[in-house]
Amino acid sequence: EALVLIAPPTVAVDFKLCLANPDERTRAAAVTLAGITGVRGGEDPLAIGTEDASALVRARAASAIKTAGRLDLIERLIDLINDPVWWVRYRAGLAMMSISTESRALLRSLSMQDNPQGLMAREILAEARV
Repeated sequence: EALVLIAPPTVAVDFKLCLANPDERTRAAAVTLAGITGVRGGEDPLAIGTEDASALVRARAASAIKTAGRLDLIERLIDLINDPVWWVRYRAGLAMMSISTESRALLRSLSMQDNPQGLMAREILAEARV
């Protein structure tokens, strides 16, 4: 990650290869880097990260979507706010709270539901005091 941030024009990252790595930390780092650099196109590393088997990678994907301001991936965040792992749901809610007015409105509408998505949405909104 540091090499790309220090010398972006001279370093290329093969996100497809990184995301196929069996080590979850490598996949999580790739997703984080994709969020920072704004990489898009083809096989979107952030979209792929939201479907990873590792909760660490899914949580990082939610945070990276927030960092990149990717409103186009809001449906992925809605899926993640229903993740079985609390920390993933929390990161997805934080991302929805931060991306845009539209994503915050969607979070408010989710908060009306009587399910885990609604519970997490209410928690995020209460923390933000919105």
